[in-house]
Amino acid sequence: MLITFLNLFFGLLSGHRILLTLYQKKLIQKQTMTKIGTAYAVLTLIFVIHAGKNQTFAWFGVFFALILLNQVQLLLQYSRRKHFRREFLHLLNLVVLKMKAGRGLSHAIIQSKESFDPFFQNKISEIYNVVCFSQHFDFKNTDLFLIEAINELKKAHQSKQNSLQRIIIFRQKLKIEEDFRHRSRLITQQTRIQLYILCVFFISLLIYVVSQFGIKQNSSLILSSTALFLIGFVACIFIGRKKTWKV
Repeated sequence: MLITFLNLFFGLLSGHRILLTLYQKKLIQKQTMTKIGTAYAVLTLIFVIHAGKNQTFAWFGVFFALILLNQVQLLLQYSRRKHFRREFLHLLNLVVLKMKAGRGLSHAIIQSKESFDPFFQNKISEIYNVVCFSQHFDFKNTDLFLIEAINELKKAHQSKQNSLQRIIIFRQKLKIEEDFRHRSRLITQQTRIQLYILCVFFISLLIYVVSQFGIKQNSSLILSSTALFLIGFVACIFIGRKKTWKV
């Protein structure tokens, strides 16, 4: 009983930390965090309750739920990065319009960022502080796109006479890259859709087998099939990424 409680406590605590990190990074809103957290807690409880005295399956169930939650985290981060590139391009469009109307680069950025969601505003504020007050802010990030954006905006900020022209050239470069990325996404879109449908089918079948036939009689089959499914899932994602075009 104590081991079961510790197993459940570990799973819920780990899930809570992941969701709290997502919320602090503004990747999800509070309501979304509550919904995902509730679904995760219910899934973890189902695994632990159905496992009964089979501690091996109970631990496996908790880790499986954590893996699913971690996949949600990775998908959110990837979606935000992809969304950020498109939103940043839209920001540059607004900045160019405001600069053509006579505003400086820094004022154009401040006024333009108000049109976007809190996550994007937070990122733009970080970039703005580094670009305009680089001696006071130390920006530590490994995202190549953010580093490139900061360097280009710094150059535009430092060259007062040609700042607008630099922004226009950088915007055109991003438009070309986004066009290539869009074509790359179309190539792998069908594979991703099929993969997500298979995930839904597998999870539904797993829940049905556990509820109808029990865990103890089919524990080895469930463990082996789930392991093979996860290996295939990761392999499909890896192969799909290999097929994307590099820009």
